Amino acid sequence: MKIKYLLIVLPVIGLWYTGETKKVYRTAEKAQDTWTVRYLAPDSEDDMRREYFREMLDIAMEETADDYGDYELIPADQQLSELEALRALQWEDDVIDVAFGMTETARERFVRPVRVPVLKGLLGTRMIMVRDDETDLLNEVSSIEDLRSYQVGQGEDWPDTRILNANGLDVHTSDGYNRLFEQLADGDFDLFPRGINEVWDELETFGNLGLALAEHVYIQYPTATYFFVAQGDRELANRIDEGLHRAIDNGRFDALFEEYYGDVVDRANLDEKQIIQIDNPYLPEDTPTDNPDYWHDIIED
Repeated sequence: MKIKYLLIVLPVIGLWYTGETKKVYRTAEKAQDTWTVRYLAPDSEDDMRREYFREMLDIAMEETADDYGDYELIPADQQLSELEALRALQWEDDVIDVAFGMTETARERFVRPVRVPVLKGLLGTRMIMVRDDETDLLNEVSSIEDLRSYQVGQGEDWPDTRILNANGLDVHTSDGYNRLFEQLADGDFDLFPRGINEVWDELETFGNLGLALAEHVYIQYPTATYFFVAQGDRELANRIDEGLHRAIDNGRFDALFEEYYGDVVDRANLDEKQIIQIDNPYLPEDTPTDNPDYWHDIIED
């Protein structure tokens, strides 16, 4: 009888399973003519955050087609949250091949990261969404100590939640992406920090709930957003890594990044706002912070 072991990694990541590998992975000696790669589909019909990652993954696979073979990208059959996708990779449930999301030390113990920050660190620059009649709510705020007077909303399983908690903020959590915007509008919490790369689309989608951005302040912490694969899927990780680096070298990486996010910093008027920098105690030591090619120039040292 096979024995399965359960490991609880405190509140940092939730419940993880450690057991025997169930999936046979591609190897250099046993390459497939066509690679079928299942990726993380949108969280909801209103969620546009994942389309950029699909296109960047497509570029990485296309750049390596001559060396590794043809490919087909298909969305995973199951509707998965970011954490559910990572757990499926760790459990080797054979429902998804590639996930993406913010890295943290605990995640990198159980799934294999492709250490190219595909958002150039932008997700750690957080604009603060508020109710549209309270855009001046934070005009007197100038420090993390001041922010601790307010309750912030975040997803229950998001790494950001742990980062904000570690910095002493009062965090209200929800297990539903759309629900967080509704709860902010309903007054269930005061502030909803959102990545500078995602907040503009979200305001278009959810602005009719009576939401806007705080005028005076934004938060920044160091973070990296990666593609992740199962620990045993080394060949897929290598292919994505090689493809991303080729795309960086030939300009396709930056072209797609600019297409999606070229104007987000200008729209934010960061020079007119107070920056509150906070620590990220969960950033892995192997994060390539010393490579300037990987990071947007608004990322503070």
